[in-house]
Order: sequence, then C-alpha cells, then structure tokens
Amino acid sequence: MSKDTQTSSQIVENYVERLLGGEASYTVAEASQMCGLSPEEVLRFWRALGFPMIEDVENERLFTPGDVEAMSKHAEMMKQSDKNVALNQEAMQMLIRAQAQSMDRLVFWQQEALVEYAETVLGLDASAARVWLLEHIGDYENFLSAQMCYAWRRYMSALLRRTELESNSLSPDMTSNYVSRRALGFIDLVSFTRRSGELGNMELLALIDAFDRSCRDIITSKGGRVVKNIGDAFLYIADSIEIALDITTTIVDKLRKIEGMLPVHASVVWGEVISRFGDVFGTPVNLASRLAEAAMPNTVLTDEKTAAIIQKLGLKYMTVDLGHRDLRGLGSTRLMELRRIPAT
Repeated sequence: MSKDTQTSSQIVENYVERLLGGEASYTVAEASQMCGLSPEEVLRFWRALGFPMIEDVENERLFTPGDVEAMSKHAEMMKQSDKNVALNQEAMQMLIRAQAQSMDRLVFWQQEALVEYAETVLGLDASAARVWLLEHIGDYENFLSAQMCYAWRRYMSALLRRTELESNSLSPDMTSNYVSRRALGFIDLVSFTRRSGELGNMELLALIDAFDRSCRDIITSKGGRVVKNIGDAFLYIADSIEIALDITTTIVDKLRKIEGMLPVHASVVWGEVISRFGDVFGTPVNLASRLAEAAMPNTVLTDEKTAAIIQKLGLKYMTVDLGHRDLRGLGSTRLMELRRIPAT
C-alpha cells in the first residue's frame, strides 16, 4: 500500500512503531525479566514518564523493544560497579521526570510550529494542516532529534561553566539545600484575562506571540534564563542585578512600542533561592510576584534590600520610595520604583 493510499491511522501507527523500535509486545513481567528491573521498578519508570496507569498489569502488552532497551539502560546505570557513578532509584526517577516533562512540552511546541507553517505558508486549513503533519513528520525526524541533542549539549556546556564559576565562590552556608543567590525578574501583562475575552483567536495569538518572542529574545540575549512562563507572565533569573535590571527595563521599553500590546507590571529582586525540578522557590520568588502585582502599568518595582544593593554598586538606576504596602503573604513591604538614569 502506497503512502498516498494509506489512512492517517495507518501512517501514524507505522511511524509510531518505528519510533518505538517495534510493536507493543511485552507485559510488565516480560519487560521486567528482559531489562533487569523488578516489576515495581518498571511501573515506577512508566509513571515517572508521566503516562497513564496500566490497568491490567498482568496481561496488557504495552511495552516495545525500544521501551525495554531504555529500561535496560536505566537498570545498568543503577547497577554500575563504580559507586561514584551509580545512581539510586530516587535520582533516576528525578532525571526521568525532568526529561519527560521537558519532552512533553517540546513535542507539543514542535507540533504547533509545524501546523502553523502548514496553515500560513502552505495555505492549508486547520484540519488539512494536521493531516499534513501526520504524513510529513518523518521528513523532520532527523532534523528535530539532532537539534534537540545539539541544544542539550549547548545548554549543558553553559551550565557546567556557570557551576564551575559558582563553586569557587560559594560560602560554607550555601553548600547544601540547592541554595543560590540570584536576581529574579517578573513580567506580567496587565488585564490579560479581560483583554483576551475581547480579542478574536488570531488577534490573541498575535498578542501572545509578540509578548513571548520579545521577552524570550531579550532575556536570553542579555544573559538571563527563563524559569517559566504562563502565557501572560514570565519569571526569569540572572546571575547579577545589573543583568536583571537591563533585561526588565529593556522589555518594558520594547513592549511599550509594540502597537496593540498591553502594558506590563514588572519587578526585579535579589536574594537566595532554592532550585528544584527546573524551577526556583523561596521568598524572593514570592516577593518578585507580589511586587509585580503592585506595580503600576509599565513600571518596575523592587524592594528596599535590592534597592540598597543597586545603590551600593553604583548602577545607573535610581529608585523612588513609594512607601509601605501590605503584600499578600509577605506583610508590610517598602516599595521602590526603579528608573533607568538616561545616558548623558
């Protein structure tokens, strides 16, 4: 049967079978025996990937040769003879969850990009664009997987360099608990919920795209790192206050010039954060969020402590004392508005 006469379902199943290294042929017990993990460890592996519970553990043939190969490598890593290399179950579970959550979002994003290309460039309607994706995803497989590996190597290289520099400057009280000192920036669109209800789908997408693209480009180009974004808001971290100030004020200025863009609330804070699950936690994160909520449109707020650091460093920013305000969950906090000093 030629590709032209195959149904979409047949095309997908053939492609999935190739991606997964064969047909779904093995039960939990069979996969366990082949890969060297216990049945309980196989189930933990599957759950860490984020897939649904297996209803019929004894009889359901869910696992492919590719699954068994991945689980075998999982078992080998835990059973390394070198105790400095072998990972325990908890570490392996965390690594799998990190990869699974990242891949889930990545493949969805890639699908969106390709479907949008099919609609806007190839002129297909929404349904035909998705059929086109099903028929042509194999044409992009090598490119997408190669770019993913390349990006991993690049980001891991950058992380290793940061880690090496940071390890030489850690004080004794910061050698555990995943604590690090960082600048945090929070950018939030004003009245996004109300405005999104007034816009058509394409107008809303254009607004989100302009906001997302502007924020990401400025954050990354100036040396910050996006921690997370939730449609109408970005949280990022930077290694210095100066970098964070430059990022946030540049974003506010850039968005102000985009026609139809909503104004933003913004904040910059310096403090100790805890890194976990690819996210950051701690009082500075909450403070950055609450300060952004309290900011007037297209202004940047900080707290008294961060303002003092900015002044001590002699950075080209001034702060305006707005007095104390009760912030949700944080109590009375002195608000300081940040303004870039114009170049003379």
